[in-house]
This record gives sequence, C-alpha cells and structure tokens, in this order.
Amino acid sequence: MAPMTSPSAPFQTDDQSHQPKRPAAWPLWLRGLWGLAALLAIGYVAAYAVWTFVHVGQSEAAIVISDVGYLPVVLFAALACLRVWRASAADSLTRRAWGFFSLAMAVSFVAESLWLYYDLVHGAPFPSWADVFYLGFYPLVVLGLLSLPYSPVARAERGRLYIDTGITLIVSWMFVWFFVLAPSVADFKFGVESLLAAAYPVADMAILYGLVMLVLHQPHASLRGGFAFLLSAMILFIIADVAFGIQGLSDSYVSGSPLDGFWLISYLLFALAALQQHANLVLHGNRFAMGRDVRPLWLFPYAMLAFGYALTVWAFATSQTLDAASRGLFAGVALVTALVVARHWLDLQENRRLNAELLVRLKELEEAGSALTRAEHLAGIGTLAAGVAHEINNPLSTIIASADMLKRRLSLGRLDAQASLNSLIRIERSAWYCARIAKSLLAYARGVELSLTRPDVKDLFDDALALVLLSPGSGIEVRTVIVPDAPAVICDRDQIVQVLVNLIDNARDAITPPGTITLWAGRSHDGGLIMKVGDTGTGMPPEVAAQAFDPFYTTKPVGKGTGLGLSLCRGIMRAHDGQMEIDSTVGRGTQIILTLPPEPRRRAAPVSA
Repeated sequence: MAPMTSPSAPFQTDDQSHQPKRPAAWPLWLRGLWGLAALLAIGYVAAYAVWTFVHVGQSEAAIVISDVGYLPVVLFAALACLRVWRASAADSLTRRAWGFFSLAMAVSFVAESLWLYYDLVHGAPFPSWADVFYLGFYPLVVLGLLSLPYSPVARAERGRLYIDTGITLIVSWMFVWFFVLAPSVADFKFGVESLLAAAYPVADMAILYGLVMLVLHQPHASLRGGFAFLLSAMILFIIADVAFGIQGLSDSYVSGSPLDGFWLISYLLFALAALQQHANLVLHGNRFAMGRDVRPLWLFPYAMLAFGYALTVWAFATSQTLDAASRGLFAGVALVTALVVARHWLDLQENRRLNAELLVRLKELEEAGSALTRAEHLAGIGTLAAGVAHEINNPLSTIIASADMLKRRLSLGRLDAQASLNSLIRIERSAWYCARIAKSLLAYARGVELSLTRPDVKDLFDDALALVLLSPGSGIEVRTVIVPDAPAVICDRDQIVQVLVNLIDNARDAITPPGTITLWAGRSHDGGLIMKVGDTGTGMPPEVAAQAFDPFYTTKPVGKGTGLGLSLCRGIMRAHDGQMEIDSTVGRGTQIILTLPPEPRRRAAPVSA
C-alpha cells in the first residue's frame, strides 16, 4: 500500500520529474470555492461571536440579528454534508451517515426559519412547530453517529462496551438531573410544555449515547479527516443545550447572548467536518494505512465514574435535606455501582476464559515440544548411526581386504611370512580402531556419573600431563600457570583429568613444532575455577569451531580421531554444571576455556553427555 499523504498538507508531484514539491500553503479542504466559503463562514461566526459580547440589551433588532445569524451557517453545513453524501468515493456507511447529518442540518434550518417567523410575527410562542423541528434534529444526528463506520469489536468486548456506555450515560444524566431537571420537579405539571422541556435533555442524552458508542467502538480510518471537528461539534451542542436549560430555569436566557455562539460554532464545525471528510475521500477514497487510535479513551468511563461519585459527595455535603435532586443522584450512583460490579464480573469471566485458553495453548506447546524432542532424538540417532557407519567403514574395508588377501594366498599355496604378518597387523590395527570407536560411543551414550572429591588444581594438571605422551625431542613445550587464588573445587578428578588429556592431545596434534601448550588456572567471578588449555597451532576457522562439539565431526585423518573427544569433554563439563568454550584464531592458535562452579548442583547423579 502506498504511503499516505496528510490531508492537511498534500504533496504535489510533477508528472515529468516525479519529484515531490513543497507542501501546499492551504490544506485541500480549504481550497477552491468550498474552501473560500469555509473561510467566509469562519469569519462570519467570529464576527457573530464578538457581536454577542459587545451588543447591549435585548432589543427587537438584536433578536432579529440573533435569529437570522443562524440561517447562513446552518444552510452551509447542510450543503457541505450533502456533498459528502453524493461523493462517489465514499462507502455506503459513510454516505448514509452524512446523509442523516445533512437532513439534521436541513431540519435545523427549517426550525431556525420558523423561530425567526414567530419572533417577527407572533412573539415566539412555546410550544410551537419550531420545537418539533428542533427536536427532529436529535434523532437524525444519532442515526448518523450510529451509521458511521467503526472498527469491528470482538464478541468478548461488547459487554464491556455497553457497560461503559451505560456508565457514561448515567453519570451524564446525574449532572443534567441535578442542575436542570430536579429544580423544576416541584413545579412540574403534566402537559405538552412540560414534556417538551424535558425532551431536550433526553435528546442530548441520545446524542451523547451515539458519541460514546462511536468513540468506544474506535472510529474507522475513513473518518480520520473530519472526526475531530465532528466530535467537537457534538460536545459543544450538548454543552449549549445544558447551559440553556439552566438559564431557562432562572429566566436568565437572553436572545443574542454568548450562549448562541456555542450553537453557531457547532453548526460551523459540522460544515468543516464535512469539508475535511470530502477532501480525504478525494485524496484516498477508503484506502487508509491505519485507523485512528483512540485506545487512550478507555479511561473515559472511569473518569465519568469518578465525576459521578464526586458530584454525589459534593451534593450531599452542601445539601441541608435529602431532596429530590440528592435522591436522584443516589439512585444514579447505585446504578453506576451495579454496572461497575457487572463490568468486573465480565472481566473475571474473560480472565477465566483466557486462562483456560492459555492452559490449552501450554498443553499444545508442551506436546509440540515433546514431539520436537523426539524428532531431535531420532535425528541425533541418525547422526550417530551415520557417523559410526562412516568411521567404521574404512577399518572394516581394510579388515575384509586383508583377510581376502590371506585367503587367496592360502588357497594358492603362496604364503609369505612377512606379507601375512603385515596383513595380520593391518587387521589387528583396524579391529582395535573399531573397538576404540565402540568404546567412545558407549561412553557418549551412557552419560557421565560423577564421583566427587576436592582435588587441587596442580594435581589435576600433573595427572593429565603424566598421561600425555610428549617426548623430550618433540619440539613442543608445555607451560603451566596457576594463579595463587585458583580454588580447589568439588569435581570428579578422573573425569576432569580425562577432559584435560583430550584437550592436550588435540593441542599437540594441532602444533607444527616448535610450539607451546599452555595450561592456565585461576578464580572465576563466582568463586569457581577457570582452566585454559591453549596452543600455538594452526587455529580453527569459524565454521570449524562452530561444529567442533558435534559428534563424529573431526578434521583429523582417518584412524587419527573418532570425532567424539570434544563431545565427551563437553558432556563431562555439563555434568559438573560447568561450561566449555572455544576461542580460536586461524594462524594464531586455539584456547579452550573450562569453567567449573565451586560445586555442581547435581551431586553424583548420572548426566547424559
């Protein structure tokens, strides 16, 4: 998918050079005739807002200006929403939503026109047909909000979504009840006027429901352009309605007051949201790389919950008696508490489901691990079998060839003592080589059983050197360096000596005389023993060092090594909970580093190599 260009600063590209130019000075939705209309509308609303603050009194002219001032902006908003509804690049859900918004703006335009007529002719009666159209705005907006595309919600999340929405609505109702509805309960008289007065706060709650559902569902990526404007418009509209209700109770509302500016700005934000939405459709259609991330809004229901409890505590602290307003708050708190309990119960059920699913996955993982272990074991057996076949094949071929030669000479009566002796010597050496391979293989397969003592490091080096055949004239010098603080650790003396013998033999074979073998011992950071066996031989390239511990891997000629020596040494070190590492450089030599802990965790238990 091609990278997205921000709608607020689209790049222009030259068709010939295909080189990006500087971002345009104006965003796309503020260009052209519609952009000019938007700029004029912004200036118009700003002038109207200033007028609401500077004019004095409630003259007939002020009332007319206040009523007429809505009409151009509402009409512009209706046409801008209609433009998105007619956009061919929009999907069906987006077109349907903006169609509802366009109808809501058209209904508001009719309501404002009727209100202007009543103000000029009949003195703004209540109730009137204007109220019917004013109230018709609300369900259309709610239908538009619920029609907007949003990200799909998992089934397990739906219950929490509805509970969070319920918490938000109940806390909002508590605010409206305490400040708007409750003060008029004592003077409530059943009739059309009373029903209409209560209908506006209820309608605001419906809009709030649509907003919360949209936000908590996570708006779809195609709403990225106008979502901020749309959300701000809805919030301002609800604030203006609640403030109007509070002023209406105290008969303090004045036509042309700054409160009218809130509604006008809300209509303007509807228009800007539509313009930016259309610009995004022109740029990208419905192809967006990612959606708007509203995950931080998961705190919103909890913030509303805290606000509801705080409002109840404040009302109880400031109220002298338990009046209707306080009783309504307590009822709201009880409902919210019940919803919180239900939400935690859903969370508990979801955690149980996730834990059960985790146990199933762990069991599947364990079974897969066992199957992998069996496969590795079979692969290891195959590797061993292939190595044994390869190593034994040459000596067996020598035995068969020598025996066949003896048999043919015997059948021809041409036995030669020296030739027969040579054949027997070859048969004997080959048989011993096969026996050596078999013995190493048995040691590798049976594992290591430790017989623990605490030998001195010097004794380990002396025993190993006593078992290595180094003639005085071989040209190989052996140096021993034992740091004074080198500890005597608990280990199997014979096994560690066997490791040192194997390493010294390998070092001797790697050196072309003259050369030096160095045995070094010191203390590790955890109080254990570090031993190093180094040589000045040819060294190993990285690919050889990486396979040095593999069974039957050897670079020595046939008959010189089985390829099991380093594997056995590593098995012995692992049985002691120690480590064995190779540090080798081609042309400079090799150093094997042995690390033993103060004492192994597995005391005298057989450990597989």
